[in-house]
Amino acid sequence: MKMDFWIFILFLLQLQTCAALEVTVPSNPETGMARSSVLLPCIFSLDFERMEPNSLSVRWIFGNKVLLMFTDRELTSYGRARLNKEAAMNGNATLLLYDLKVEDEGTYTCSVEYNGELRQKDVVLRVQASPSVDVASYPTTSDDEIHLDCLVKGFYPKEVKVTWYRNGKVVNKSDVIMGEPRREENGTYDVNSTLLVILSKVEKDDKAECQVEHLTLGTPIKEHFILTPIDLKRNSTTLIAVSVVSVFLVMAVCRGVYRAFCIRRKCKRGGGFDEFPTN
Repeated sequence: MKMDFWIFILFLLQLQTCAALEVTVPSNPETGMARSSVLLPCIFSLDFERMEPNSLSVRWIFGNKVLLMFTDRELTSYGRARLNKEAAMNGNATLLLYDLKVEDEGTYTCSVEYNGELRQKDVVLRVQASPSVDVASYPTTSDDEIHLDCLVKGFYPKEVKVTWYRNGKVVNKSDVIMGEPRREENGTYDVNSTLLVILSKVEKDDKAECQVEHLTLGTPIKEHFILTPIDLKRNSTTLIAVSVVSVFLVMAVCRGVYRAFCIRRKCKRGGGFDEFPTN
């Protein structure tokens, strides 16, 4: 009976120790920006005053891979994962991930073991990347039409909204060609939106604007492009053509004057035209 009693007491103590180990992580996903750092919180508590360091083991797991391991006061990390050893000895097993990539998005497991008892909790990480926007014009086979391309690059997640404006008014969808987002090697997306512009309909001070909205942006990105009326384009082309012709005419006149001058000098020396070599 005495042996059974002590076994029962030890069993109760073990249950108390097991119940004392608690691990707490955020209930909502954590968010980090690409190429920056993020903290994945993990706090654990033990219901006794003095902790035995040699009995503590902390692991962070991503998929089937152990990113970091802290056992017997020794820290082993793989890749871009870090943990503060002193903080871990006091119940803070928060993981630091730096130089975030889109591929880092997913579920991370904080695993804490003490005296053979194991507790695990999951932390979800969402990675985001802000887009860059550039607008450029390209000629077409028609002299009366150009294309304005709005190139949106390096964004994540995939959802993005691109809107074209002409002088503050939304452009008809029939004048816009919206491409499909393309996945790049680094996991981010690129997309191109093209505005068709009829030059004969462009007026003075006419302006086009590409507006981009994305989850990572507090306010939309707006890129402007000043359109040139077709008459101004033709005037510029005409001016260039006239300038080129004028230069050639001046050169021809100068050459003629010089040739006449040379002929006159030959004649004064007693020679005739027959003596002047001809081409």
